[in-house]
Amino acid sequence: MPAIERELAALCQRTAGELGRRYAELFGEPTRSRNRLYLMRKIARKQCAGSPGSSRL
Repeated sequence: MPAIERELAALCQRTAGELGRRYAELFGEPTRSRNRLYLMRKIARKQCAGSPGSSRL
């Protein structure tokens, strides 16, 4: 399994707090959302946008 797929699969195992911290790392600002699905989607899009040869989510 490619690295990006492992990272995306790992998002499903994270808590809302962990996702919030990861969001802050990627976007440079804290999130007000505690919605896990929303945070997973935003993080996944940001991670995929930065990987070479990636397709859009």
